[in-house]
Amino acid sequence: MMKNKKTKVSGISFLVLSCLALLSSSFVSAPYGTEFLTKITAGEKPSIAPVDLAKAKIGDGFGFRIHPATKTNKMHSGIDFILPEGESVMATASGEVVDVGSDKDRGTYVNIKHDEVYTTAYSHLKSAVVKIGDVITKKQLVGYVGSTGKTSSVPHLHYEVLKEGKHVNPIDYLPKSVAAKLPANKP
Repeated sequence: MMKNKKTKVSGISFLVLSCLALLSSSFVSAPYGTEFLTKITAGEKPSIAPVDLAKAKIGDGFGFRIHPATKTNKMHSGIDFILPEGESVMATASGEVVDVGSDKDRGTYVNIKHDEVYTTAYSHLKSAVVKIGDVITKKQLVGYVGSTGKTSSVPHLHYEVLKEGKHVNPIDYLPKSVAAKLPANKP
């Protein structure tokens, strides 16, 4: 009888160890491997312009301004890049798409989380070409410039950077050549 219990325990142990080995080899040989995890967790600061600057004019910058539609002094939480409708909008860093939608103020928008610190937002798009959960790379197409939302009067991209959930000036994360083109916002 002792031999039978020992055989059962050995058989169960062998089965458990075999399953664990199979599972661990599945994770190692998964199609995305560790590269998939690295894209989300490694983090990358936004560091490029989201549009082709040769085609863009800079509209309003970050800070308080007289809102063109409401005529009130209001915080502008990003930078506006004015371009023809349909121009490409690119991710400014690798990350994961955490929100895609449309609302009355932002129009069609995409939010990308780059790590636990940085998130970027792209608003007033004509259309988005990514969906929630997509893992994207820096310079990847996320949508097209539009004029959606009730506060948009011309085709443009409203671009925001959030650091630890708070809006920060996107100019600090763009090439220095962009800073020279930005107008000072004056209420």
